Amino acid sequence: MWYSVNGGARVPISGGGSPVSIPQCKYTAYQISGEPAPGVVVGTATLFVDGVWFDNQNVAHFYTRTGTYDNPFN
Repeated sequence: MWYSVNGGARVPISGGGSPVSIPQCKYTAYQISGEPAPGVVVGTATLFVDGVWFDNQNVAHFYTRTGTYDNPFN
């Protein structure tokens, strides 16, 4: 996973977080929180998820999914 604040550079999300249980997930998920930089006003936050899936011929396919969220409090 990666994040971007206000259209800036992609920054990797690393480390653990608080474990949470989601019924639809086979494994433990982790809730991550943080502050991009002290004093920065967050207008938008974009989350990126990079992954690989394998088709029936065992060929790997790379994909990226993104979601951009507006800060309603700025």
